[in-house]
Amino acid sequence: MSSFFTVRAIDFKGFLEILSQTTYNKKGEVTPYHSIYLFTKQTDFGDEVGASTFLFGASYNLSVAGSTGIPVDGVLSQPWCMPSAARQELIAMLTSWIREDKEALVKVHISDHGASSATLVDSEDRRVNFLMHDAEDWPVDEAYNLLTGQAAKDEKQNKDGLDIPTGKRLKVSHDILKTLATVAKRTEGAISFLPVSHMASVVLVECGDWRGAFLPEEYAPDTDVNSPEVDLIDPRDDSEGASEQTDTGVAADDSVEGEE
Repeated sequence: MSSFFTVRAIDFKGFLEILSQTTYNKKGEVTPYHSIYLFTKQTDFGDEVGASTFLFGASYNLSVAGSTGIPVDGVLSQPWCMPSAARQELIAMLTSWIREDKEALVKVHISDHGASSATLVDSEDRRVNFLMHDAEDWPVDEAYNLLTGQAAKDEKQNKDGLDIPTGKRLKVSHDILKTLATVAKRTEGAISFLPVSHMASVVLVECGDWRGAFLPEEYAPDTDVNSPEVDLIDPRDDSEGASEQTDTGVAADDSVEGEE
């Protein structure tokens, strides 16, 4: 059964761009993780008042999962996956249409076999064709167990089987921070961090209407999980080190010979 829905071009573009941040993008491979998982549902969501039909999407790059939704007119007959090639073609065309008219509407058609098109409403000759994939192989349980926090653990061990302590410390990789910073920039919002259980287990994150989750970095079993481990030398503290050597090798409280 074919599917149709109509959506604001600017909403659809933003939706695809933010979900692209958490797709797997390693070149030379083609996996379900490269795609965005799409489905529609009538529900309450975000700032919309009352139940409406929303297009929801999710993506997962094996480190961070993300999900968001936008209002649409119409429904999908089944979940679909949008691969990276289709996403790039759509974003390029949507950008062009929005440049001409920020209020532009787009009608999306998906056939039974995934052959799809996005057409500019009131301009049937303005169309981009693309291919959607069946969603059967997309890791729904893996991604949504992370997004809901169900994958969180109360206890964690390292590869040697030693218990990893938990406390205030949260260790986040550069790649994850970069992804979250991009999401925050696109949504123009602040990010909320919500550790579910163990601080080296699942952390839920929110930014605007985007919901995400990630797996923090593990730390060594002997790590101080409640205090910083990097020394901080406070210039206001005169209790110690007043006469320690400076970078020039001259004692901080000694005058240079010959100076008045």
